[in-house]
Amino acid sequence: MDDDDHYFDTVSTYIHLNPVRAGLVSAKPGALAAFRWSSFPEYLKPLRKRPPWLEVARVLGSLGIGRDDARGRKGYQAWMDGRALECSNQPPDELEKEWRRIRRGWYLGDEAFKTRLLDWIEARTGKAFDSSDRAAKRAHDE
Repeated sequence: MDDDDHYFDTVSTYIHLNPVRAGLVSAKPGALAAFRWSSFPEYLKPLRKRPPWLEVARVLGSLGIGRDDARGRKGYQAWMDGRALECSNQPPDELEKEWRRIRRGWYLGDEAFKTRLLDWIEARTGKAFDSSDRAAKRAHDE
């Protein structure tokens, strides 16, 4: 695996574990696969049941899993469940250091979607999310 593949796997894992780190999903096995706001559950479906626009070959392929390999997808779910448990037990300061370089707070959707998403996060966590942190933007050259 070259550096680009390693970075891509890191980003993919980071994205799929966001709900656990944010406290929106528990770290118990299977919880991440049931989170409706993530593409992760789609990665676990057979090829014919996935949305046609979702390309999983790079993530699954880098792990040696074929696009329609049922056994491999089960292994991927077990691996991600383990990572979820691992990151839920990690002190927040260590998580921040580990993910700082790729964290952005981006979303894809219109303003109405952004509002619904922020309201949903606040209802789940009890905290308002502010992506306008100037220090974070400077750290990411934005």
